[in-house]
Amino acid sequence: MTSNPPAVTTPPNAGPPNAPAPTTPPNAGPPNAPDVVKSTPGRPDSSAAAGVSDAYKSLKKAEVEAYIRNDLEKHFQCDFRDLLKVLLRRVAKDEDAHKTNEDLLKECVREVLPLCNDPDLQANLKSYTQAYTHESHCYAPFTLTFNRALHLIKELKNLPLKAPKAGEDLETMFYRNDPNLLTGSHGELSSARKPDVVLVARGSAIRAAGDVSLHYTWDEIAMKCAPDRPAIEQAFSWADVLSCFEFKRRSTTKRLNPPPDRYEYKGTLSAKIPPLAVDKEWPFGEDAAVAVAAPVAAPVVAAPVQTTSQRKVERTGGSGDASNPAPTLRRSARLRGSTPVVTEQPSAKRKSDSQPDSQRSKKAKPEEPKKDPPVVVQSGMYAAEMLSRRYAMHAINVVIVDEIAWVWWYDRQGAIQSSGVDFIKDLPYFLVLIAAFRHYTLREWGIEATLIKDEYQHYLKGPDVPGDKTDAKTDEFCPARDKTDFDFAFRDREDQMNVKAEATVHLGEPIQLRYSLLGRGTRVFGATQKKPTQTDAVVKIYWPEVARTSEAVIIDKAVELGRGDPLIEGHLPTVLASYDLDYSTGTIREDIQKEGQLVGSAIGGPRCMRILLMPKLLPIGELPAKTFIERWIECYRCHFALWMKGIEHTDISLDNLLYDPTTEKGVLNDFDLARIRLDDRNQATGQERTGTIPFMPMDLLSDEYFRGEIVRLYRHDFESFLWILPYKLLRGVDKQDADLAKWNTGDYSRCLDSKNTFLNTNLGR
Repeated sequence: MTSNPPAVTTPPNAGPPNAPAPTTPPNAGPPNAPDVVKSTPGRPDSSAAAGVSDAYKSLKKAEVEAYIRNDLEKHFQCDFRDLLKVLLRRVAKDEDAHKTNEDLLKECVREVLPLCNDPDLQANLKSYTQAYTHESHCYAPFTLTFNRALHLIKELKNLPLKAPKAGEDLETMFYRNDPNLLTGSHGELSSARKPDVVLVARGSAIRAAGDVSLHYTWDEIAMKCAPDRPAIEQAFSWADVLSCFEFKRRSTTKRLNPPPDRYEYKGTLSAKIPPLAVDKEWPFGEDAAVAVAAPVAAPVVAAPVQTTSQRKVERTGGSGDASNPAPTLRRSARLRGSTPVVTEQPSAKRKSDSQPDSQRSKKAKPEEPKKDPPVVVQSGMYAAEMLSRRYAMHAINVVIVDEIAWVWWYDRQGAIQSSGVDFIKDLPYFLVLIAAFRHYTLREWGIEATLIKDEYQHYLKGPDVPGDKTDAKTDEFCPARDKTDFDFAFRDREDQMNVKAEATVHLGEPIQLRYSLLGRGTRVFGATQKKPTQTDAVVKIYWPEVARTSEAVIIDKAVELGRGDPLIEGHLPTVLASYDLDYSTGTIREDIQKEGQLVGSAIGGPRCMRILLMPKLLPIGELPAKTFIERWIECYRCHFALWMKGIEHTDISLDNLLYDPTTEKGVLNDFDLARIRLDDRNQATGQERTGTIPFMPMDLLSDEYFRGEIVRLYRHDFESFLWILPYKLLRGVDKQDADLAKWNTGDYSRCLDSKNTFLNTNLGR
């Protein structure tokens, strides 16, 4: 029998004693205040929308491919040389600050040019051109070629790049990973990916190679161990990966043109190679090659190191990435009260499970062999894993098709793809890129060291292993990673010596982990405030748009406006500390534009990493029905009173209605998308469609709103409050549970249809 929710009037007839009864708030704010957002919202089929709305059934490749593809369709493109100049400048010597980026690049090309004619490097590069019968056969010669290059680059004395400071040299090397799986943890869901070759620090390489490698030199690990993938029990984790190199061979019957007999200086690249389309694996016609002069035969030189992986056919192993995924099973942990049901599609704003629309992601028939996503999409999947690390600021990957390489930069604002470079013909320029990578520290790789437990994740612990210590174990010198606690200090941006608060972050207590490539990428962990007082807390790490007013500022303003108002006081979260990382995703885009053209588009504006420390609150969805309604009413009244005072929440959902376990009062939480009508400076680019899809009002699920034709009003947030009630309270009957679960989707129009069906079925009789 279907249960009925308690009658709710508008507004609810409840609240503190003598509290004023709410009336319909004005549609406009103070005079001249920007009271509406008319800009076009972001696309609903992104990985961010799916992650925020519980749309994922699993994180198998077939499940997320369409979302990652959509994320990458809007990206910026630039010339390879322009991006290379920007990447070089980040590690240029201070005394060369007066040099132009063009002069810096030319100087680097001249310095690495002799390395291109190194016999061992050329022999391995020729082996790469001859490894065509199977894609996996090219991994070992590529690894040998560019590990040899890294060794030679280290010996250069006049390269105008600053050497890493003592203790910061990662001693990077290429290491084959395929067919090993790298697993990722995203709340209740886990992922398994298989990048072909990865760039890692020496500490990570030693863990992968095993105890015997503790007595190896860098050269011995790079040339003996790295061409072969690690044993399963020593496999890499995503925490090890600095960069992914993903390969594609177009033909298993044709060799590539060999390298020239000798490389000479050229002031430009041999050919203009356009960027790759997201769903293509070659920028020209299917049978077309890059227009170049006839190749000159290269001498046959023995490779310096022979490895079994150069002679083996690729080993097979379970992909873990499913060819024929099972029907979507909804298992939302954050949207409480839902019974698992089978559904046909994905959802889009909190952590759920569902599949992309078949129109967006066509699956192979059962009898057809599994086909991997396009190489660009695969690289994007790896980037999503890398950016999902709590400490990640950006990720750099390289896509390689035959002899052409495209560099991809990813951050929470979007992706940037360079034009292609032929690393056989234009090897000097590619070696300059490798030289930049050789000099990068954790910061340049997009890793914020203050958010990792310690730096031994990448560096050796102490000096090299003594030669007489034959029983040395890798854990002694390269500690394994585990989900333990780490301390974080909230410092004053202007005075880094002034510590405003300290907290211990409990990585073993994840509260919210979202899988996405773009957007806010919110991650919340349990924590303990240590200074100034000891308090149970949470740490929230996310990437809001720089143009938005800080969530901490909005909450402080709300608290100020609510003093003496019983509808507000005690019903707002407290910000114990807030810190914005000194990093903006807009910086690299500005730097590239100074060098040349940056074409394309992104989902939104520049973003920064923001870290909040707040007292721990609990979800009202776990409360008994009567108490749930009482807390719901308190949150509703707080929202109403704030709107009357000029603060618009705009993201009402079940997960944002919490309660304080100490006071037992309802608390309206999550103000990172809120607006202050009194302040026109907090307007973001409007490229986000704010709201959690299962609870969004029907107007805002329509195409008209997506086109920016509908003005957002108070009634829209109020409607979101109302949708929470049936979603939570009308549970217990299989058919009804299944119907309500359809609201959890990444498809706005499908959610709209489901809500129309719900109204017609339950209220239209």
